[in-house]
Amino acid sequence: LLLLQRAANEDAYPNMYELPGGNWEKIDETILHTVAREALEETGLMITAICTEFDGFEYTTARRGPAKQLNFLVEVRSDNDSDASGEPPEPTLNAEEHQAYTWVEKGDDLEKFPTSDSMRMVVQNALTQAT
Repeated sequence: LLLLQRAANEDAYPNMYELPGGNWEKIDETILHTVAREALEETGLMITAICTEFDGFEYTTARRGPAKQLNFLVEVRSDNDSDASGEPPEPTLNAEEHQAYTWVEKGDDLEKFPTSDSMRMVVQNALTQAT
């Protein structure tokens, strides 16, 4: 599971880890188009399969008001992939939004990666479903 560390200069949750994501835009025909577009924009990774939806959460932001985060387990690849290596692909980050990334698996110590309580529950749920 890919986690991205927010940039230090972010207004909300600086330096915290989160799942890649973003917002629906008018150009998106469906929510699945949003998922594919945001994955590519945030990580440079292309989705090859959308496997399942898993628990999200509702939250409120000062700028946008109430929102709901939808989450999907996906398979990805990058143009630089050596598919035979067995290693996860390396994302390309937008430095204005994220400063680091890590791939986590079930059993990893998630305490090493600071997140909000809501995000930690989502990550734990995703890791349970991914195996």
